[in-house]
Amino acid sequence: GKEFEFDSSMVAFESFSRGKFEASEEKGIFCAINTELTADLVIEGHAREIVNKIQYMRKQAGYEVMDRIEIFFGQEPEIQAAVNTFGEHIFNETLGKNLAQKVENLYSENWDINGIATTIGIRKV
Repeated sequence: GKEFEFDSSMVAFESFSRGKFEASEEKGIFCAINTELTADLVIEGHAREIVNKIQYMRKQAGYEVMDRIEIFFGQEPEIQAAVNTFGEHIFNETLGKNLAQKVENLYSENWDINGIATTIGIRKV
């Protein structure tokens, strides 16, 4: 039956992560992010790694910034899923023009794309 007055110095708020969420608070702003990796996010991650590797290969091969290329992708199901889903993005980002059917006569490298061993090949067209 007694009344108490509280001010902010008398109250402590604590944030914590639970399940698939990571949470943080700073200066009175609270943020929680879902960190669950869905199948779509994993495939998008593969596509982004593929773009990164192709851009690296373009530089190693000495291609000019505006050179169009032909690209060969490994046949691993996860790589093919990334190319099927994000092929337009991959080709736009790397100036890919054609899809190569075989790796012969291409500048190629073996890569680890998020734990998937694959080969990528490129050739200026």
